[in-house]
Amino acid sequence: MEPEIEKIAQWLNKNLGISHRFLSERVIRRILHGRMQHLDMADAALYLKHFVANNGERNSFIDEIVIPETWFFREEEAFKVMVNEAQQRLRTPSQRLNVLCLPCATGEEAYTILLALHEAGIDRSRYNIDAYDISDKSVVVAKHGVYSANSFRRNRSEEVRDRYFDHNQGIYFIKPQFKGHIRFQVGNLFNVISAAGGMRYDFIFMRNLLIYFEADEKARALSGMARLLRDDGILFVGHAETGPYINEHFERVDWPRAFAFKKRPGVAVANVS
Repeated sequence: MEPEIEKIAQWLNKNLGISHRFLSERVIRRILHGRMQHLDMADAALYLKHFVANNGERNSFIDEIVIPETWFFREEEAFKVMVNEAQQRLRTPSQRLNVLCLPCATGEEAYTILLALHEAGIDRSRYNIDAYDISDKSVVVAKHGVYSANSFRRNRSEEVRDRYFDHNQGIYFIKPQFKGHIRFQVGNLFNVISAAGGMRYDFIFMRNLLIYFEADEKARALSGMARLLRDDGILFVGHAETGPYINEHFERVDWPRAFAFKKRPGVAVANVS
């Protein structure tokens, strides 16, 4: 492996937790050469210095890695669990819910959280939604709430499009009354954990992220999620992420196809940095 590729791979693993298994040497080389061509650079060593020194360039490199694959109401049972639990918790008049969506990609999942709570008749003043992604480009799309038909698949696609979106020539714009209610931000998982302070969440959607991590990063991520969740909080993961490694801190919620987990009582959670 060329030294420039190796150092970029090490940076991505250390700072984002992305494993070498997921991000191959061939993929890094392709992105590296593409960025060099875009910047009119012929020297890989010079590009590496630019990569290390320039946050904007690192974000551009990351944008080439991230391929958002999501749609509205994907694996819908998770949202049913969230709504059911939310309605029970909000019986206490002073209760307010916090929801975290990470990674949020281009926003389909975060908006689904908002729409599901809206459909349940839960007043907007009773919850907050935070959404993070490592890709600047994806976060910009999410903030604008502009989508193609590809974001509407399977579950209730026509109903969701017609009820919650305006459209023009195959482009769908989330209606104004649903914009501005989600705090979309650029950030990676471990930075979010470190910066959370005393913030605790009732629901965390961390779906299809653990598949990119090796065992150590998975353990670190799950420990961080356990720290961010309230004691009765629920973590939602992807259908391919329910392996034995999750059982140290969590136990499955008895709801088919929701891929939902609650913290084990009394679990001690170490700080994650």
